[in-house]
Amino acid sequence: MSEHRDPLAEQPAARPLTAEGFASLHASAKATAIVTFDDGRFLDANSAFAELSGFERSDLLDHDVFDMGLFADVRHHVALLRELEECGEVRAWGTRLRRRDGILRNILLSAQLLDVAGRRAILTWIRDVTEITGGAGLPA
Repeated sequence: MSEHRDPLAEQPAARPLTAEGFASLHASAKATAIVTFDDGRFLDANSAFAELSGFERSDLLDHDVFDMGLFADVRHHVALLRELEECGEVRAWGTRLRRRDGILRNILLSAQLLDVAGRRAILTWIRDVTEITGGAGLPA
């Protein structure tokens, strides 16, 4: 007799985000943002993220990563979501970010699932490694 396993029951638990967590996001020197898991809408972003992306923070809020065209390759974003769904977090995920001015930047993205007011969200930290990689070595 085979045992039936519910894959939803095995999903990693999202950590609840506290007020202190929101405050630390803005204090971080790393480019940091929180987006909803289901539709990729920005809930918050710090000034370092705004500077890296070329968007004003106010332009990001209530828009989604797809509308903003931030992922140079949407397939990488889909793969990132799958990995997050499976593991609850990712570390040093190499991809490319498209800035508002169209310039591509090589980034390493780390992320973890969060619970924000009962809604699944993703906390991301991004490191721009374009100067280190010389524009090579990461997916196009």
